[in-house]
Amino acid sequence: SNSRTSLFKFTIGAEQAIKGLEMAVQSMKKGEKAEFEVDSKYAFGEKGLQPKIPPNESLRIEVELVDFVAKKKPIMDMTIDEKLKSSEEHKIKGNEQFKAKLLKEAIETYKEGLSFLDSILEIEQSETHKQLWTSLHLNCCVCLNTLGNWSESKKHSDKVIAVSYTHLRAHETREELVCRLMLEKK
Repeated sequence: SNSRTSLFKFTIGAEQAIKGLEMAVQSMKKGEKAEFEVDSKYAFGEKGLQPKIPPNESLRIEVELVDFVAKKKPIMDMTIDEKLKSSEEHKIKGNEQFKAKLLKEAIETYKEGLSFLDSILEIEQSETHKQLWTSLHLNCCVCLNTLGNWSESKKHSDKVIAVSYTHLRAHETREELVCRLMLEKK
């Protein structure tokens, strides 16, 4: 067939490219160039692509994988360790956003981190899980307090207290929030 010199973007599994190209790029690394011989059944098959490619024609393709975006693994398919790692990564990212004063973004990032932890069954929860879960909720509180969203912040501190009644920081945060909410009602 003819040479293509422009970029060709496609999503694997979306039938935007021939199966042989999809299979080929999955074996490549970013920036890699490779040449593949693609059997007709993984190209255009019995129909071909008239007039350029006759029926049952195998193809030789040269590919450079310029870039790719990895598909996120669904939470329910993740192992507990993968969920904990993803949650920790979200905590770190949220902390960076907080330091950059991107509070709304930090809150969303912390909540995404919590979604990984919330999918872990209670019997599978470890001390690491509990500490990370508590930290993400209290980090949400700090951001929400800074934004003046006392009632939403109180919900996060209440969740921590419900799980860890003796958590001093959660109680202090909650007491401050109750005072602010009372002042707001006056």
